[in-house]
Amino acid sequence: MILFRKNWLFLLFTILILLVLQNTPYIYHRLQTPKDRVYLGAERYPPDYYIYLFYTGQGALNKTLVTDYYTNEPHEDSVVHYEYLIAGKIGSILGLSLPATFYIFRSLTFLFFFLLSFFFLSIFLKNTLWLKFTFLLSLFWSGIPWLQFNNWFNLTSYIDFYQPPDLTNRLMYEPHKFLGMSLFLICFYLISSLNAIRYPLYAKYFALTALLLLTGIIHGVSSISLIFTILLYLCFRFLIHHMNKKSVLSFISSNIKYLGYLLVLAL
Repeated sequence: MILFRKNWLFLLFTILILLVLQNTPYIYHRLQTPKDRVYLGAERYPPDYYIYLFYTGQGALNKTLVTDYYTNEPHEDSVVHYEYLIAGKIGSILGLSLPATFYIFRSLTFLFFFLLSFFFLSIFLKNTLWLKFTFLLSLFWSGIPWLQFNNWFNLTSYIDFYQPPDLTNRLMYEPHKFLGMSLFLICFYLISSLNAIRYPLYAKYFALTALLLLTGIIHGVSSISLIFTILLYLCFRFLIHHMNKKSVLSFISSNIKYLGYLLVLAL
């Protein structure tokens, strides 16, 4: 809380700008829609958007399981993107339309991810100026190219759709992606600080395992990213052990919890 109190003006100003950028397309097109027409809110990628909008609508109808209306094959209702069902239920209670529910849900998940990212960076950067600079820079940078089945390591297609280093595209992410990335940060923080948390060992491992599974259910890509992040983290730790001339067995024994969670994630 002290961190946010010290930087409240910077965070408030940045949040307001980003929320305006994020919601301007929907609000503008909503206001431009004639009274005899209905604007359904598709802004970024209509096929995905309408699927998630259907999930939200099923929540508004008080359904507890999801039906896929995009296929004519017989199938049973299932637990898929339950977060949209919950959002739909809350939106119906508040009397909101489905598009308004979706976009408010997106803004709330974005705010959660925004504040969590700032907190996560503050763990490593104690200088306030560098913290703010790195945080703003993180809104634009991108990672390695996405692995595609028919065109591996193709940087162009990767930037065009999956993970563009463009702030406006990142702001248009669907809510479950913001949730998945938030859970990724929480999981990695908990894994790297298990020894510092003052709770019984079994409780820490149970809570962390539940979070890891929840991350995979909500956003599988975040789980995959977590696997590679832990691998990279282990590589750095191994190099430190090697430089200190410690044995491989010593390295394995001191990092068994990370290796165990890699196994859980892989399964």
